[in-house]
Amino acid sequence: MPPTKWYLNLPKTFPRKLARDLKKKNAGTVINLDVTAGGALAFAFDATVDWTVTYDGSPDADEDYVPAGPTLARARSPRHHNKFKNQLTLPMVTGRTYTVEARRTGHDDQVPLSRQYETWQRVYYTVHYMNQACRAIYDAIRPRITAIFAAANIELKERAVLETRVDELFTTVDSPLLPHLYRTRDKNCALDRAPCHIRMVIVNDLVDVERSWVSFEIDNTTSPEDGQCIRLSTRGDDHEIIVYENDTVVFDTAEPFDERWTKITASTPPIEVPDECVDALADHPMLEFEIDVDGDAALAYLHEASLEGQRDSTWEVTLRGSCRGRWCAEGWFRRYEHAVKVELTLANDAGNKKVAAGHYDRYECWLADGGDTLIIDDPRMVLAETAVQTITVTASGEPLVLDASVATRVSDGCVSIDLSGESSIAEALAVNENTGAITINVVRCGARANGDIDDETDHEFVVPKIGESTTHKDDDRAVQCRFGYKTRNLNVVGDKLLFAAGAKPKFEVEVSAAVSIAAGAWSLNGAGTKLEIDLSADGDLALAAAAMAAGRTVAFKGYFNWRQSFGGYNFGKATHFVALTTKKFGNWDDRVMQKRTVLAFCHEIGHALGLSPKHFRNYNSGVNEVNDRYYTDDQGGTGPHCHYNAELVTAGSAHGRPDTNSGQIWWPRTDGSELCIMYHTLKHDSVAEEFCPICLSHLKRSKAHFT
Repeated sequence: MPPTKWYLNLPKTFPRKLARDLKKKNAGTVINLDVTAGGALAFAFDATVDWTVTYDGSPDADEDYVPAGPTLARARSPRHHNKFKNQLTLPMVTGRTYTVEARRTGHDDQVPLSRQYETWQRVYYTVHYMNQACRAIYDAIRPRITAIFAAANIELKERAVLETRVDELFTTVDSPLLPHLYRTRDKNCALDRAPCHIRMVIVNDLVDVERSWVSFEIDNTTSPEDGQCIRLSTRGDDHEIIVYENDTVVFDTAEPFDERWTKITASTPPIEVPDECVDALADHPMLEFEIDVDGDAALAYLHEASLEGQRDSTWEVTLRGSCRGRWCAEGWFRRYEHAVKVELTLANDAGNKKVAAGHYDRYECWLADGGDTLIIDDPRMVLAETAVQTITVTASGEPLVLDASVATRVSDGCVSIDLSGESSIAEALAVNENTGAITINVVRCGARANGDIDDETDHEFVVPKIGESTTHKDDDRAVQCRFGYKTRNLNVVGDKLLFAAGAKPKFEVEVSAAVSIAAGAWSLNGAGTKLEIDLSADGDLALAAAAMAAGRTVAFKGYFNWRQSFGGYNFGKATHFVALTTKKFGNWDDRVMQKRTVLAFCHEIGHALGLSPKHFRNYNSGVNEVNDRYYTDDQGGTGPHCHYNAELVTAGSAHGRPDTNSGQIWWPRTDGSELCIMYHTLKHDSVAEEFCPICLSHLKRSKAHFT
């Protein structure tokens, strides 16, 4: 009698609709055993049964990587309700045949039970095919993929074979479950007990979209005729860019574009704003400047570009500046005049200063020189060269207006005022040292901070996305900028940055447009490797074309996305190990295409089952051992792979091999040794249709329960 197949990874509660053939629930790692007390044991009411378990197959190195061997709950069972019961616990290792025997104690010739169990794992899968050509490939390779996993005692069980909802030329791996291909709520499409159920999708061409940034400049002299075509390198490949008559840009590339994702940014080089176009505003000459856009032809052109941006939100004006200035993290008051009102007596000298009581005020006032001089010192003030606007002194009830010329700027925050020219002030103070008081109102001119002020130093700032009516700031909110409401001038206002007196800031202005190339503005050749953009057909890019026609250089910056075909793709644990494969591998015959599909199919299921691990747990030594066949992205491919029978060689196009971050790549040996299925590419002439011994051992020990 053949041994019973026992599926270690399937739980006892597995759905009946999937496991109809498992009539005795031969699943799990625990087997309940019992012997009925009949026949030779019927007369022995006090009889006991001795149990033994053995397994064939040599206890090789795999034993070190298994937590424990097969164990029986008890070596001897007494009679219980006319039965002798026991329980066998199996380790998670497939490919073993266990023999369990029960003998009547003291009677070795009486063996009422002898059973064999062969350990397997079962993985269910549902296949979705895109068309009959894809279905034909699956039907042709099905016996081969089943045999490959059977070598590891893993049984692949087909759940359903269904046609996808759409038939598309390219399927992009930018959505984890590709829900547009099937209805997940359909009972035939659902993943029943997904931990043991994989979804496989066979499509026409499975692609990933890889973004590459490019940057180049074009002017009206760049054309094929004068040899000024531009060549740039992205992703290790050379691409040629050609400009025809200022309004057409052609990209001739090594790999196909994915036009749905292609975008471009066109921008003019920064234009330096002439000093004569920069003026301080009277409202606050220490914080506010304006740029006269009409004072320079290039700036006038940029302003027109900004108006284009206001209409369709693609063109952007960016201001870059540098200046000498003072920084306050809490910001500056937007007022230029700041009043001080204080009552003083002769007692308020340098040793008894009058201190401001306001939340933001930090100034101190006192009388010096016997009352002839008033000192106002404010550490949060940066005074203008003309520090005081008005001075009013009330003495003996009579207000007295002093000329502003009696004020002297002592330092950034300190001003002294000469009171000696007015005898009425001295008389009011002399009435009594403590009661003779004067009230002083002083309006100072300058910038007042909300917090501590840093020392004067050099600053740089960038203000992006300047609009016609909205205010924009740089990342640190140091400067804000907008076009004037009633004028074409560009207003620049310091928010946390105070421009140094007497030194104009330096400005550069540029305009750029982030343009999604409209369908009517581009065309692709059949292979998708040549993209032609008609600048005149796009409202945004037409401005760039006009700039080139006017003799300006336009910098194109942006990203282009190229399609990269895959043999297969595994989306990972979060999606219940949904794996994909593809039929389109190139112009090969059916034999080669079928083999590559077999390799892709098994490779992706291998990833779903945990290949290739970086470490193995050695339970004998108690340590994690490094898998010396493991490698990842830096030495080829994406993700973990196996370099069995490969050699580490120099990477790079100069050697006819892909580039890697490490400069080395695992590559097939020249002696013809066959590679493992878990090698990182589908080299049909080098990869065997089998897992290497190390990967095969791991498959036998893996638990195909994807949680």
